[in-house]
Amino acid sequence: MSTHTDAGHPPAQATSTPAWRLPRAAWAALGYLAAVAAAVGVFMMYLQPHFLRDLADQIWACF
Repeated sequence: MSTHTDAGHPPAQATSTPAWRLPRAAWAALGYLAAVAAAVGVFMMYLQPHFLRDLADQIWACF
């Protein structure tokens, strides 16, 4: 049995880019997508009648 060692050879470099090293445009697109998803979620709540009633009651309670 022989054992082979890679003495003297540099370690192999990774060829794939880690996820956190995405280009700036990709991070911007993810940010815009998150903002749009949050806005759609808020606007969908306004389609619920009980939500509007509860919101109006909470606002009226401030006065």
